[in-house]
Amino acid sequence: MVLQQYIINDIKPLDINDKISDLKLLFNELTYSHIPIEKGGVYLGCISENDAHCFESKKTIAECNYAIEGFYVRSNTTWLDVLETFAQNSCNIMPVLDEKNRYLGYYELNDIISLFNETPFF
Repeated sequence: MVLQQYIINDIKPLDINDKISDLKLLFNELTYSHIPIEKGGVYLGCISENDAHCFESKKTIAECNYAIEGFYVRSNTTWLDVLETFAQNSCNIMPVLDEKNRYLGYYELNDIISLFNETPFF
């Protein structure tokens, strides 16, 4: 089953040198559990909303890089593996990367669950 049509790219990853205040602002505007972080166009991982609210706003993300979680899927990952990765990382957003670890966009958990519900198992 082709999942590429479900890739959303309206959230651009924050740069590792951005401020935590930028991250907090994004979390206040969105309902996602994590926000992707990159350095020089290469995906590093995601920071969770819970972690972000524990950091001082004046710090940079680089100063808190120990909180970056490195989960992702590839654009050719099967939907069942994508669903498993969502569950393993307790998140509602799943970054999608190409072979060179460039961020392509993300899947939303609700989209993948809807796809799962529509899939016949016979």
